[in-house]
Amino acid sequence: MTEGEAQVAVWGGRRAIGAAFLGLSLFAASACGSGAEAGEDGGPSPASLDKAGESASPSTEPRKPITLAFAGDLSFQGTLRKRLDDPARALGPAASALGRANLSMVNLETAVTSVGIPAPKPTAFRAPKSAFTALREAGVDVTTMANDHGMDYGQTGLRDTLREIDRAGHPVVGVGQDAADAFRPYIATAKDSRVAFIAATQLFDENLAGAWTASAAQGGMASTRDLARLLAAVREARAKADVVVVYLHWGRASSGCPSPEQRRLADELLAAGADVLVGAGSGVIQGGGYVPGGFVQYGLGTFQAEGAQGAAARSGVLTLTLTLTGRSVTSVKWEPVELKGGVPHLVKGAAATAAVRDWAALRGCAGVEASATPR
Repeated sequence: MTEGEAQVAVWGGRRAIGAAFLGLSLFAASACGSGAEAGEDGGPSPASLDKAGESASPSTEPRKPITLAFAGDLSFQGTLRKRLDDPARALGPAASALGRANLSMVNLETAVTSVGIPAPKPTAFRAPKSAFTALREAGVDVTTMANDHGMDYGQTGLRDTLREIDRAGHPVVGVGQDAADAFRPYIATAKDSRVAFIAATQLFDENLAGAWTASAAQGGMASTRDLARLLAAVREARAKADVVVVYLHWGRASSGCPSPEQRRLADELLAAGADVLVGAGSGVIQGGGYVPGGFVQYGLGTFQAEGAQGAAARSGVLTLTLTLTGRSVTSVKWEPVELKGGVPHLVKGAAATAAVRDWAALRGCAGVEASATPR
């Protein structure tokens, strides 16, 4: 998040929302990863605070361009846990690319709890409450926890995680005390535009899918298996916001190309009213670009994780500039990231040029384009 002062309100009885944002980060489409910025605003502007049940139709008036930044899966397992002793540096140097945008979003792959019993699976992740401090210090404005590790310590761990979210006042989507809570969007105001963020997961350990899926009777994750509810959430957000963003945890492990299921789901979400669709979950980068009706980045890769090697140690920060007349993505920047010891570092120079070229080459099997299709 760019500089500014935060305002906080309670929406839906749990998540703290509302933030004010200052400045405009306009990024040239550059392979060097330098993140050149051009400031426009001279001071902080107050945020609008959205509450459940309120209806505020998006304006048709021309809006100032805004920047949205996204990174992939991150966790604090193993040796990375020690980094939380200094939350301001916990996400490593590549986090600077997130902080330059008006709004930024990541996928936190862990339960945030000290209680509960590990789920019956090969690895169970958890982190202390300082994880939310680390996200805030890195400039992350909203986090999805809809993934295959967010409930690694069961319903007991989930209830504790939700309490820690409340205490931290950090906006989290995709998980909740019931399905209504898990599918509820977070709506933030950047400049004079309202941006809605929704999240869901396609990936579950099959033996845990029932216990982890949010319903009217239990807390859990927003699941893409409840497609009707996910599409309804997008349509409802469309009526309230100028921009609708959906972040999904999906994809086949280690595949650089989206599956047919991913592409079908993307089409349905865009048809329902999403403008930007981003995802992670395959563990590697998948293609990103324009499709009719919006912009899709199928796979952001792994942003921070212990033991990541090879293709799994390469990811990036995606920054989109949107002009709100026509809800159009007007420029795209991919800043390549390399994990060193599990910690994200921005790639520079010739290596960055090559990494951007590799990212662009993934458009082919993703079925996306380098330039926009008119709406």
